[in-house]
Amino acid sequence: MQTTSATSFTDVNLSPGSTYSYTVRARDTANNMSASSAVKQVTTPTVPNDVSPPTIPTSLIATALSSSAIRLTWSASTDNFGVAGYVVRRDGVQIATVSTISFNDSCLASNAAHTYTVAAIDGANNASAETASAGATTLAAGAPTALGTLAASMAPGTWSPFTMGGLNTALLSATSQTVPSFMLFAARGSWDCAHKKLQFAGSSHSPHPYGPIAGAGALITWDDATNQWTKESYSWSSDDEGHSYYHVTINPNTGDLYHRNFTSAQVMFRAYGTTGQGSWLLGQVANVPNRANQVASGLEWFPELNSGSGGLVFVDQQGASWSNALLTSWSSASPQVSGDYHNWSARAGGFVYWGGGFVNATNNNSTAMYRLSSTGVGTRMPDTPIAAAVNGGPAIVIAHPNGSDLLLVGVNAGDPVFRFDGATWTNVGAQQIGPRYFVGFPVPDYGVVVFLQTADGIGTPKAVVYKP
Repeated sequence: MQTTSATSFTDVNLSPGSTYSYTVRARDTANNMSASSAVKQVTTPTVPNDVSPPTIPTSLIATALSSSAIRLTWSASTDNFGVAGYVVRRDGVQIATVSTISFNDSCLASNAAHTYTVAAIDGANNASAETASAGATTLAAGAPTALGTLAASMAPGTWSPFTMGGLNTALLSATSQTVPSFMLFAARGSWDCAHKKLQFAGSSHSPHPYGPIAGAGALITWDDATNQWTKESYSWSSDDEGHSYYHVTINPNTGDLYHRNFTSAQVMFRAYGTTGQGSWLLGQVANVPNRANQVASGLEWFPELNSGSGGLVFVDQQGASWSNALLTSWSSASPQVSGDYHNWSARAGGFVYWGGGFVNATNNNSTAMYRLSSTGVGTRMPDTPIAAAVNGGPAIVIAHPNGSDLLLVGVNAGDPVFRFDGATWTNVGAQQIGPRYFVGFPVPDYGVVVFLQTADGIGTPKAVVYKP
């Protein structure tokens, strides 16, 4: 409501193409009010043919934050219809589109120089010229961590036990042996390269009465700097937020987590640094297409999507779908059919790969493999050499720490390990983790994979490091 002593009024800051309703009432000096006038509806014009770009951002500054992050700040642009955002480029390649006048570029190599530019865009996608470039060099790496020291000592192709603080039965188990480890029927965890942490979220796979069970779900986090695991427990049931499978993914530049709910189209979002069960939010991401109503499909953060702004990819029996940069809508490719249960997914080499799953009662697992490009093109790829699914068997697929290849790891001690280079699968050795169940965490910073393993889902856990 607005008040004026004049017989006219100009309403400003309205949205184009929107309808607004107005009434007017008169008021005297004794504060008596007349009845309202008849309602008058007015629709603002849509944005006219806007061909004018925003002004160029100014005062771009790049500052090294750490051995792996550089912070950018700049002054805002102006536009005749408003600035919609800013396109950030590192070394000439677009890496993000943001609505703020700052950006933290994370997951960089230590002691590495980079140059940046920023351009403004408006709602009609007119872009300003780029700023003058600004450069910074990440800081030198600090003292080596326990994992970094171990990784540096290992030869390629070798395996090594690794002592991690806080790794015990209570960390990986739910409330009791009747609700055992939430690692069952999982496959992989996440490396948060922005904060140097391993993270894994999920809930128990044990049959139980419906309804939330305290301690059945958890988020476990390992800090590279302290070599220590910590745990947050949740009252999740196996049919609520649900098991891990390949459902949990991370935006490595922010540490934000996304968890596609068990047998559901809903995706939960957890911003880095928030805590407690209430930190897992619904309504932040549009529901996935979930065309097959799949229990165990895959969710991946895809940094190359949307011209480098990033987004989510969802895969199931009927193919792949991908989000827009705002995570408010999804597009889908032509179906590439795989098994209808326990599909796997992994991001490597600028693609998202997926496949696997159950086929039928006599042929339980599929070897089908596909990949999705950052422009939404789905391609059939060479089959996996053995069927792939979750850690219940017969093998899992995770990204190689080099960021380009895939690893297929059999679930029992002595099973083969295969490597895919984008064209061909090659046998590169034997699994030395032990019997199922285990999950793998590729750690590109050190060129290794960290595996957490429990022989039966409730036994004493251990960590094994593999350097491909």
